[in-house]
Amino acid sequence: MNREVSIPQVYVGMVKDHQAPGKAFKRYVRGYVAHNFPGWHLVRIQGMKAIIQKER
Repeated sequence: MNREVSIPQVYVGMVKDHQAPGKAFKRYVRGYVAHNFPGWHLVRIQGMKAIIQKER
């Protein structure tokens, strides 16, 4: 079962000046999901939404 959650806008600003903003953004979102949705993992990012899935 997948779930769609909003990604906080602050993450865009955090990676703005990063050497590899795409990688950093994905790493931050992965950490956000792990911290705020225990038992779920990141499947993909669509715009400013994270598609997450319950771990088995």
